Amino acid sequence: MTFWLLIACTQPLLSNGDCDDLQTAADRDHCRYEQFMVLEPSQIQDALNQAQTFEDPVVRGAAIVGWIQEHSREISQEGGEQLCGILSKTSEQAACKRRFSAAHLQR
Repeated sequence: MTFWLLIACTQPLLSNGDCDDLQTAADRDHCRYEQFMVLEPSQIQDALNQAQTFEDPVVRGAAIVGWIQEHSREISQEGGEQLCGILSKTSEQAACKRRFSAAHLQR
């Protein structure tokens, strides 16, 4: 059982990238998360658009914070702030902005 769960969680849900065709919100968000995390820093507008499509705010937060951590040194201040602004709670937004603003300390 654990083996199949591990396989299911590590396999892409759709190879063609159309997450909207999946039946459950969890599957759609998992698919969108995978697509979101491979966006390049130059695709900040795509990241902003795609971040708003997550149905679960927890998945949205994990995707945004993970992407910000990965690309914080490569995206504009404005883009980072806009992306952090999509988070649902003020405390999450502040924590995200701190991660983004502290990029110069990570070098």
